[in-house]
Amino acid sequence: MAGHDNLQIARGSFAAWNAHDVEAFVKRLDAKTTWESDAFPAPFVGHEGARQFFTLYLTAFPDLHLDVEQILPAGDGHVLVRWRSTGTHRGPLAQIPASGRKA
Repeated sequence: MAGHDNLQIARGSFAAWNAHDVEAFVKRLDAKTTWESDAFPAPFVGHEGARQFFTLYLTAFPDLHLDVEQILPAGDGHVLVRWRSTGTHRGPLAQIPASGRKA
């Protein structure tokens, strides 16, 4: 896949997060995708795992927004993204109760 295509996929993934559109996000992922977070003891696997991960974070941070600060092609099949997230902790995240604080 050309570097330009990878950049478009990455941009679309961040746009899906910002639109809070789980299906638009999942359709860009490989079925073998694994997501890990220090808030959860086990990884999330596959499309269903990605849906769970996405939903849990948007439940915890319903105003979550990801700002892409820099995006670069990095060889065949890779993209580097520097991004910043903001949101208000309004719901539980794993065993962490909502704090109402901005992050």
